[in-house]
Amino acid sequence: MSYDMAQKEAIYRDYHDKVYGYVISKVCNVQIAEDLTSDIFLKIYEKIDTFDADAYRSGVEKLLEAIGNAGRGDAAEKCAKLILGM
Repeated sequence: MSYDMAQKEAIYRDYHDKVYGYVISKVCNVQIAEDLTSDIFLKIYEKIDTFDADAYRSGVEKLLEAIGNAGRGDAAEKCAKLILGM
């Protein structure tokens, strides 16, 4: 199946908030979360005809876990402040 621009826009509209919410909860940095979310959708669009959502989700979770682990220390406190707007 070949997806046209309207279908890709619908995918973005339907899933952007969920993807961004997940990413920001893991990296807790707005700029990084925005960049990663954009990258995720670009990769999906590049491979949309052969896309395997389960495999991709697993890869994204591992990547975000690695990013989160690399930024530990007082990251949880910074994240809470960011989320709470402090």
